[in-house]
Amino acid sequence: SETAMEHLHILIVLLCCFCASADVKPGHDMVKEYHMHPYFFQTNSQQEKEALRLRDAIIEEVAAGNMTVVCDGVTSDIVPGLDDNSVPGFRAGPHGLHPVGDFQIWIPREYLPEIMSFMMYNRGTLSVLFHPLGKTELLDHTE
Repeated sequence: SETAMEHLHILIVLLCCFCASADVKPGHDMVKEYHMHPYFFQTNSQQEKEALRLRDAIIEEVAAGNMTVVCDGVTSDIVPGLDDNSVPGFRAGPHGLHPVGDFQIWIPREYLPEIMSFMMYNRGTLSVLFHPLGKTELLDHTE
């Protein structure tokens, strides 16, 4: 519903929760990568078009060499060595922990400033879930 989207429409939800668990996966004692999930209501064709425009603009920035991030549409032709089969697609509806349509952006920490600036100026009316790739997938998305 529109009310649910309004609740999701916090400019950028920054979830940098580092749970106090002794079960830290190897290599996860520091954040090496971040994810962004631009959200759109699957019943709102205007928002879906806006999400597709944003995705296409990100692909253009990566192809131009302005930043290195990965999302649906970024391929090994643009980022050599990328496993094209591992890149999540553009998801037009709810899935897993995500209550609405989205696409995922993988961001190495070295390119966080570039994508943050880009998203601030280009996300339009879309809400964006932003989280570290941290200790556990569930906590990364919910706390």
